[in-house]
Amino acid sequence: MAKMIDRGSFRAPDPILAMPALTLEVTRLLEDLAMFRGNWDRLKRTQPEQLKRLRRIATVESVAASTRIEGAEVTNEEVASILDGLALEPMRSRDASEVRGYSDLLTLIYDQSTGLPITENYVRQMHKVLLQHSEVEAHHRGEYKRLANDVIATTPDGRRVTMLKTASPFETAVLMPRLVDEYATASLSRDWHPLILIADFVLWFLSIHPFLEGNGRLSRAMATLMLLKAGYEYVPFASLEKVVEDNKSEYYATLQRSQIAARDDARDYQPWLVFFLQALRAQQQNLLAVLNRDREAQSLTTDQRKLLDTLQRAGSASASQLASEVGRPSRTIRYNLAVLVERKLVEFEGQRRGRRYRLAETANSPVAIRNARPEPVISVETPVVQTEDSAVDRTEAGPLQESGSNFTRQANPRANSLLYASFVLGAVPEGNAPLTDHDLDVIEDDFRRLEPEATAVRATPEVSWWHAASAQPGTDSWQGWLLPGPVLSVMRAFHGTRRTDGQAISLPDLIDWWREVMRSQQVVMQSLGAVRVELGLWLQTYPSGQPNVIDLTFENLPTPTQGAPPSAVPPWSYRTRAFDLEDVSPSILRPAAVSLLRHFSYRHLEPTVRSLGL
Repeated sequence: MAKMIDRGSFRAPDPILAMPALTLEVTRLLEDLAMFRGNWDRLKRTQPEQLKRLRRIATVESVAASTRIEGAEVTNEEVASILDGLALEPMRSRDASEVRGYSDLLTLIYDQSTGLPITENYVRQMHKVLLQHSEVEAHHRGEYKRLANDVIATTPDGRRVTMLKTASPFETAVLMPRLVDEYATASLSRDWHPLILIADFVLWFLSIHPFLEGNGRLSRAMATLMLLKAGYEYVPFASLEKVVEDNKSEYYATLQRSQIAARDDARDYQPWLVFFLQALRAQQQNLLAVLNRDREAQSLTTDQRKLLDTLQRAGSASASQLASEVGRPSRTIRYNLAVLVERKLVEFEGQRRGRRYRLAETANSPVAIRNARPEPVISVETPVVQTEDSAVDRTEAGPLQESGSNFTRQANPRANSLLYASFVLGAVPEGNAPLTDHDLDVIEDDFRRLEPEATAVRATPEVSWWHAASAQPGTDSWQGWLLPGPVLSVMRAFHGTRRTDGQAISLPDLIDWWREVMRSQQVVMQSLGAVRVELGLWLQTYPSGQPNVIDLTFENLPTPTQGAPPSAVPPWSYRTRAFDLEDVSPSILRPAAVSLLRHFSYRHLEPTVRSLGL
């Protein structure tokens, strides 16, 4: 039995993480989960195109569900609109901020899971990403709580009862380093099953409640990150958050029972462990059902496929709503709905006049709800600090989109020894034709002009890769790539200004370089036959051979307001929507500049952005 460290009314075991007894139920759940994981390679090979669409749908579902679990009132349709750059009415701007923050965090996790270690620093940086769009939360982004945030329940007669005593601010500073260190050690041990370890980590993260706000959302995002790092690569294609939302009462009940029990015996968290594993199984079953439905849909008419796509986005709808959305007569819609119901692809509830349709098999999660009972409405009561002049700058970065594989690889920050920034242009849609002699001639002339010191590393139908060595052995000061698509990528090492706790990069120099490369590469992409393109930019803020990038410098530009002290931030990346190549202009860089400034906690950006000539 683990010894207990008594810290007032909050008790933490030592060690915090402990393997529980493996019951028959847990063992069978682990076997079921392993069986699906073993079949995933075959599934993803047979339906690669569907997976691109599923990730977008699952992201919308995950963002919407995780935000609703915490009390926000947003629909899947509203979330999709927000991610497409549209805004909610001003009175609901906080909901929109939470949606954007969770979406940004999921995208970071999906795209860079291998490069995101579970350390204290990265946990705090992920919290900063989660809250980066909320001015109200600016004062505590990435910072452990300075006030108590016990879980308070309001009973039916109006009494406020402490349901769970969380760690104090002092205890949090002691326990969080231990928790992440124990996780790192256990993840390398053969004594732990990764799914049990993830469940135990999430249990104690929520029990400590390290941040003033955002603990629930961050715990669910971190569970996704841990699953990806453990090799469960199907996670982005089906929403675990939606399963939790569908079983919210049991989620809270099993957490509460296990959090209390584990303080006396660190191995006693069976209710939460079983719920967590059942939720993962439901996530797998929902993904398999959708893949099977997509396979079935190949034999459907265009109208019937449109109905399935509409119901996938909306969740449920009446026949008249579907007729309006699809743009077909009501009689045609009702006929096609009857066909889909007959084929068990769609189901309905209600009488004929008020009938609503939804996709079959995914209306309710397969998680077994046991011992469910009404729970008090739980709300975490914490003071909210409203800062003056906290109106959100309305200039928004363009939404993320599904892209070709070559563009996606080049548009994601890579671990490097130097402070690199990158510029990527990719044709839309991305082709797969090998590079021709003409393509290789064009790019050789271009790269020699961009960097006279560059030499070719490879020049084949699969890739043209050029580089220029830096003064630091084994590193490059410049790289250029051309891949089938065509996808053109240029990467350059910048020299930051050293500070005591890191370094800062010049915003004017960065924007001027992007502007120069964009102007020249427009002509090159036209020579390569591209008509529509998408743009990707990134900045590596964690150069392994140098201090972390903690801030920007502005030279003679107006300096915007910085909402938090300079500190290490995650690598930054930005992508545009597809646009016509002939429309390339400096204004395309404006939302990217706004996104980068916000990444470093700046606000009131208009004078700075205007002075950049954007």
